[in-house]
Amino acid sequence: MKDLPARPAHFSVHFDGKDPMPEKIRPEGSPENFERVCSVEWSWSPSNERIDAYNLSSHGNYWVLWVTTIEYVEYYIDEDEEEESDWVRDFDKPPRNEKLIWNIYSYGLNTEVDALTAATYLLMDAWSTEFKMHNLDHFHDFLNFGLLSADQVSAIADKVWLQKENEKTVPQ
Repeated sequence: MKDLPARPAHFSVHFDGKDPMPEKIRPEGSPENFERVCSVEWSWSPSNERIDAYNLSSHGNYWVLWVTTIEYVEYYIDEDEEEESDWVRDFDKPPRNEKLIWNIYSYGLNTEVDALTAATYLLMDAWSTEFKMHNLDHFHDFLNFGLLSADQVSAIADKVWLQKENEKTVPQ
């Protein structure tokens, strides 16, 4: 198992869902240059899933971890009603229209932190915050890797979810 890089004392991570990046420094649209970090999937049921692809970019003095998701815009004909219904995903057919959505997931001031270290702690702290805020559970599958290996993503997940589960069972 690969070790995770040491956490720099001066690297502060902000989860964009809780502490949005200020508008005056917030990048618009999608990044021009980025590096794939990893992709993971949560699959609670056939019609309830979440697939996140994480990408890292630098923006001015900041590291930005982006999450990309696919938005499906699908139209189908309901044979019983014989009319077109919009915004309904027909899972039996391949999507006709997919739109890639880029959102800032987390960010931190780039104070001489390398990309691997930034990706590690931007992802770890964002998952940890989302776990605390929304009770996000451990992902169910790896889809692909980039900057972070399978072992590193597993180690990050262990620190987020196994540590939190152990905290729940420790007598107070």
